[in-house]
Amino acid sequence: MRPEIIEFAADLPVKAHIRDVESYPYHWHDALEIIVVLEGQAIIGIGGESHLLKENDIAVVNINEIHRIQKSSGDNKLLMVQVDGEFCATIPALQYTFIHCC
Repeated sequence: MRPEIIEFAADLPVKAHIRDVESYPYHWHDALEIIVVLEGQAIIGIGGESHLLKENDIAVVNINEIHRIQKSSGDNKLLMVQVDGEFCATIPALQYTFIHCC
């Protein structure tokens, strides 16, 4: 496990990527992450649980929450949106919010 350092542009506290993810080991970062499965499937491990996500499914990973991504089968296309944790702290409603999706 390792921390991932995400560098945001000074004027933009959000990063977005679309990629085919084979495997990404357990890690954490100071950013809220939203993962959307655009095509295929992926297994998202958050904390001690694993979730099979299919096309159009969404996972939300809290700031500094340990997680990983694995390919289920075949190719996938994931949209990964990361929001700077410092930006979230400036919004009173998000400062102490923990999101739990089932």
